[in-house]
Amino acid sequence: MTVDPSQPNHPLTGAHLDFSRDMSYGDYLGLDAILSAQRPLRHRGN
Repeated sequence: MTVDPSQPNHPLTGAHLDFSRDMSYGDYLGLDAILSAQRPLRHRGN
């Protein structure tokens, strides 16, 4: 049995399947802001 979403009665017909141009999960979490806010508690000498 082949799955063909182009059939009008298929459950995936009209479903949004391409998220490549949408917000990434990192964008959703705000990782850039979180990671750029990190600061060391104190300077550690080597």
